[in-house]
Amino acid sequence: MNNQINLVLSVANRLKGTEKGTFNNSRKWEVNCPYCGRRSGMIGLVKTRDYYLYKCPACEKSISLKTLVKDKFPDLKKELHQQENPWHPIKNRVPRGSAKNKRSFKDKQESRSLAQEIMMKGKIGNLSSQ
Repeated sequence: MNNQINLVLSVANRLKGTEKGTFNNSRKWEVNCPYCGRRSGMIGLVKTRDYYLYKCPACEKSISLKTLVKDKFPDLKKELHQQENPWHPIKNRVPRGSAKNKRSFKDKQESRSLAQEIMMKGKIGNLSSQ
């Protein structure tokens, strides 16, 4: 997930991490563990490439990057939310044009029927002043 790479770099920087080697054929960062303090933590992309994983073999902690951010870095929650939901549409927007002059389908059909009837009478010559 390339859209989370900025978040990964922020977390790795805060945990004094360095990019070192690969994990599941993608980049891997070795970091200080925020739980036990040892230099054995690792951040890498899972095999399905859906999300990043944090793992520390010393304290046997294995959680998603999303959970790590929520637990240890609450100030990065906004960036995490923006990475997950990058598009925010305009809500409750009033469409262009006037909505008060809208006619129902039934009204449109009745006026078409009336117009058709007038045209048919005009072609036949039975149009009389009413």
